[in-house]
Amino acid sequence: NFKLVAIFEGTLEKIIFLIFLVLFMLRKHNMSNLRNIVFIIVFILFINDLIGFFILKKKYYYKVYSAIKFSSQKLLLNSLPVLITNLSYYIMLNASFWILGIYAEKTEIALYGVAVRIVTLVAMPLNIIETILSPVIGEKYMKKEYDKIENIVRSLVTISGVPAIIIFIIVILFAKNILFLIYGSFYTKASTALIIISIGQLINIATGACTPMLNMTGNQHVATIFSTTSASTALIFGFLFIPKLGIYAAAIVTSLSIVMQNLLMYFYIYKRMNINTSITLKIDMNSLT
Repeated sequence: NFKLVAIFEGTLEKIIFLIFLVLFMLRKHNMSNLRNIVFIIVFILFINDLIGFFILKKKYYYKVYSAIKFSSQKLLLNSLPVLITNLSYYIMLNASFWILGIYAEKTEIALYGVAVRIVTLVAMPLNIIETILSPVIGEKYMKKEYDKIENIVRSLVTISGVPAIIIFIIVILFAKNILFLIYGSFYTKASTALIIISIGQLINIATGACTPMLNMTGNQHVATIFSTTSASTALIFGFLFIPKLGIYAAAIVTSLSIVMQNLLMYFYIYKRMNINTSITLKIDMNSLT
């Protein structure tokens, strides 16, 4: 149900946040207070998940429960690798930030943060598509419609990825100008870091939705191995080079770890599963109907 995915993967959270923001402003609460902000965010996530849980239970619980019998132990064994994969990915993306926080000046952290923020915004469409793709891949895999999986994945990844690639190329060519226009002259010092991280994200987008492909086809343990390896690499090389080279090393470490994870997953899927997840020049619109 793509409509429900769109609602509970961010839309509802934003609506609730706006409501709380207006209420807090009307009651003249201080929104710069960290405690108030944390309270709002935690409460919004709780409400979002609670509403989603009851809708899911009402619409699908009895159908799923009557069709599939599973034990709590089996559920844990299948879901734990996915949790570890997501945690490892989070560590991989933030390791450079944490290490910069230990060894670097506040100005360097600010410069790196600006570069990461721009890259994250541009790559967001692919992250949304990966969220939508997960249940689709799982459904087609359960029905053994393996030929349709590749067409759907490559078509959706291309639709979301090509605009992002074009923007990233523009960012790489005009990084200093973009930083100057958005943040001012001081932040143009982050242009090299922005270019390095953007190159890593280009490869990330080009290889496609590798993680959901592994997670939803019974290969979640493989995804865990690759993600933990990449996260460990980010931490090890981060502590080795970031204290000496600063944000440039941070950008290189982050990009290399992202590229490492995606290439490992991509070639495993291509060689072992005979499925290509990369961007394609031919979009199969029939597979999306």
